[in-house]
Amino acid sequence: MGRAPDRAGTRRERLSVAAWLGASTQEVTWDTNQTLFWSSFEDFLAQAQAYVDRGFVDLKVRVAAADFAEDLRRIAALRARFGTEIKIAADANGRWSATEALGKLEALAVHDLAYVEQPIPPGDWAAVDHLAERSPLPVMLDESVATADDITRICSYGGRVLAHLKLVKLGGIAPTVAAARRLSVAGVPFMIGQMNEGGAATAAAIHVACATSPAFAELYGADGLIDDPVSGVSYMAGTVHTGHASGLGIAFDAAATHLIGDFGYGH
Repeated sequence: MGRAPDRAGTRRERLSVAAWLGASTQEVTWDTNQTLFWSSFEDFLAQAQAYVDRGFVDLKVRVAAADFAEDLRRIAALRARFGTEIKIAADANGRWSATEALGKLEALAVHDLAYVEQPIPPGDWAAVDHLAERSPLPVMLDESVATADDITRICSYGGRVLAHLKLVKLGGIAPTVAAARRLSVAGVPFMIGQMNEGGAATAAAIHVACATSPAFAELYGADGLIDDPVSGVSYMAGTVHTGHASGLGIAFDAAATHLIGDFGYGH
């Protein structure tokens, strides 16, 4: 099992959390994807170009927000514009039914996607069994991954189902590292990711990635944020970095928390 970082220990030994967890270097940097959320077609392509211009070569497209033909159009446009220069994946957020998911995966396969994330609603493991056997594309589970039992199920597929691990779902750094190591032993590719959680949570995920060497990473959660009281996370040439100080390599500015409100109720 993973061990929870001891703040006093990392400071005393001047180790980063990543190094304390077993990373081979104190340098805390990792490649990350960027997600293309729903927008107009023109804005979609402009955002994709902006990411590629900044050195991001791993793009994930949110699908299932409109007609599937539009999803295919957007992914085809990315492949036509960037060719094999970039890695493309899709995320359906569990919005396809078990009966329609396989057909959609087959239609997407012509665009050589790295994976399709959470094509079906979480909890339908019978549908996962079906897709594991028949999908022409790797299926990655996200919302379905929250417990040690879920990790056990995914390990049983022998690498035909991938896992997106998030600290907020699994309960923190130690259980996420433990899950990642179980998947590694089982030969299951996985992603270390987070949501738009700001600098502190993103830094924790970066350190976990450096300690566990995931096949994929989704660490854009502090990119472009303003008024974040945490500093020390930066993005450059498709990678994300934290400082080289001990611990998480970040600093917290209490004076910058003035936008956090305390909303009380009358007695």
